[in-house]
Amino acid sequence: APASAPAEPAAAASPDHSKFDALLGKYVTPEGKVNYKAWKASADDMKALDTYVAWVSTADATKMEKMDALAFWINGYNAITIQAVLASYPEFPGVLKVDGFFDKIKRKAGGEELTLNDLEKLKVREPYGEPRIHFVVNCASVSCPVILPEALTKDNLEESMESAAKKYVLQETKLSDDKKTVDTSHIFDWYKDDFKPAGGVNAFLAKYMAEADREAVKTATVTFHDYDWNLNEAK
Repeated sequence: APASAPAEPAAAASPDHSKFDALLGKYVTPEGKVNYKAWKASADDMKALDTYVAWVSTADATKMEKMDALAFWINGYNAITIQAVLASYPEFPGVLKVDGFFDKIKRKAGGEELTLNDLEKLKVREPYGEPRIHFVVNCASVSCPVILPEALTKDNLEESMESAAKKYVLQETKLSDDKKTVDTSHIFDWYKDDFKPAGGVNAFLAKYMAEADREAVKTATVTFHDYDWNLNEAK
């Protein structure tokens, strides 16, 4: 008898982010600050984070579906950043006061040695061309878009990016009284090229502004206010 046809390969299961999800639910406040003090005080939860980051360091994102992989890299970035803060908390001085925090110190993720900048650029920003990722990647600082109280998954990613983008734009952006200038976060300056697929910075901001302001925002001169790099710590 002829050999039976090979079985169809099973679809890869989505990665399990439940450990990280539980930690975020426990230590991220409704305002999006992180209770590093309480987290550091729990040996069990410090270990749980270490276990999750150890998994991130070796997991193979190339075998994940596209949106599973994006959620994996963003969660990985956020978890590695939190772990780095907690490692020296409460003495952690702030991300800009640690030499090479973003661009020199290499950390293992997805089987590769990457700086946080590499991870963000090479695994998240460039492959996906999705400007809204900037509002769900957290750099442990006050002016960053807040970290969400739950882990990202392919199922909540779209809704999370959209709601986070809207919240951040409305929080950070102000149209001048004469409607000729719009002031916003430096994220839109540092990463302005990332917003080109959305029509540019003005168009992206306009999408989320109050309807009465949208047309003015599209042509207004954009200015950027100071960025607060102090730790995003729940007081």
